Amino acid sequence: MPAEFEVSACSRRCEATGSVLLSEQHYYSVLLSDGGGVVRRDYAEGAWDGPPAECIGWWRSRLPAKSEPEKTLAPKDVLLGLFVALADEPEEADLRCVLGLLLVRRKHLKQVGARGDSSGYEVLCLEDPTGEKHELAMVTPTTERVGRIQERLTDLVYSGGMGAAPTTPLRRAA
Repeated sequence: MPAEFEVSACSRRCEATGSVLLSEQHYYSVLLSDGGGVVRRDYAEGAWDGPPAECIGWWRSRLPAKSEPEKTLAPKDVLLGLFVALADEPEEADLRCVLGLLLVRRKHLKQVGARGDSSGYEVLCLEDPTGEKHELAMVTPTTERVGRIQERLTDLVYSGGMGAAPTTPLRRAA
């Protein structure tokens, strides 16, 4: 099971220049390992020289306009219902995988096991709060699908404005 760690919210200050990041401004964030924990650093778009070699991951975001409402996650039962419904849509297996991992991360589903399947995927055995069991094939989205999945999940599971949600998918450092 992947390690869990907390990532802080945007500092609203450029790490390189010390300048304040303004509403509607694009910026970059990086995650760095720091003595067993993870730290986040934010950079104004003009000060961004690319991700440092030692970063865990990075993404591009935009600070919301002051008038934009903050996004809120849909209720747990809505998320679980969507997760169950996507089981009947094999063409959405990668979307369901990302949603399932979100539900595990938010502790709405609990991993109770894992196994391999005949197609070569790892399958997580999950349990919801009612005790019902679910299987989740660990289908990795293609590079072309990552942005579309992010848009679909934002449309499906959030309400309100964009908030400071990433506008470019998280990328792992090479």
